[in-house]
Amino acid sequence: MSTLDRRLMTLLTLVVISGCSAMKGTPFDPSLVGRDYFLCCNIAFSTEFAASDANYGRYRSSEGYGVGPRLAAGTRVHVTKVGSSAITFQPADSQTTYMLIFRYGQKQLSPGQYFHNILRDTNPMETLANAPRSIADAIHESKLVQGMTKEQALIARGYPPAHRTPSLDGNEWMYFDTPGFVDRVVFADGTIQSITRGPAPE
Repeated sequence: MSTLDRRLMTLLTLVVISGCSAMKGTPFDPSLVGRDYFLCCNIAFSTEFAASDANYGRYRSSEGYGVGPRLAAGTRVHVTKVGSSAITFQPADSQTTYMLIFRYGQKQLSPGQYFHNILRDTNPMETLANAPRSIADAIHESKLVQGMTKEQALIARGYPPAHRTPSLDGNEWMYFDTPGFVDRVVFADGTIQSITRGPAPE
């Protein structure tokens, strides 16, 4: 196993461990339990049905990196449990339980602020009624493309991790494809001008 593979496996193990601890302790907002919401955005999960605010595009499995289960923007979900910095929920049409962990952006946001972004009272997909077909198709495929607005980028790929993109007002956002690689997204005049993939910062 290469050094990079060992590093990535360690990171994934830490995510699982942090997920278990994040579901313990005092719930950050127990009033969320039993309520229904719409997901703000497309969210990719690991094969264990877990994701974090690192918002990876792909997860490591026995066959390398690939796409695990995904939930589409606008999916209606029922919150089943709230921890100190994580929640579990089930899609309205499924008994599968998903876990979302808030871990990386804790210096920038509170758990309440993060999950307020993720769990919406209204379906975000309704805002795409007038989007060009190419943009709408990219959003359905969880892809970022030139010409997308910031709102469309958020629906397509979710919120960029706050520890690397502390403000959405900035013109450069960073999304993690995997723990080792990021997409640097540059906006100009409110739309994506370029997307460049490269090694993740240390």
